[in-house]
Amino acid sequence: MPERPVVYDPEWGWYREGDLTVAELLERVERLINIGYSVHVKFTCQNCHSRQVSNTQNGLHTGGYTCEECGQLTHPKRYGFMLVAPFVGSMRVFKE
Repeated sequence: MPERPVVYDPEWGWYREGDLTVAELLERVERLINIGYSVHVKFTCQNCHSRQVSNTQNGLHTGGYTCEECGQLTHPKRYGFMLVAPFVGSMRVFKE
């Protein structure tokens, strides 16, 4: 699947097509968190335009994020998200 392009909007800054406002993001993920999914937000750095994933589970930092690519503080206004499904059962061990 091809990557969605990064676009610029004077109001929203740099973001990837399909990213959501904070209100839209919260509306979509609240139900998923309540049934056991973990959510990590994804965003586009406003400085170097690289795609980033927050290491904070089920959280959104309003003070911004430090970009792992360029090291600058970035304040995105639109977000994507990554889901981690709940795991039921026990860990399997594979002997190699």
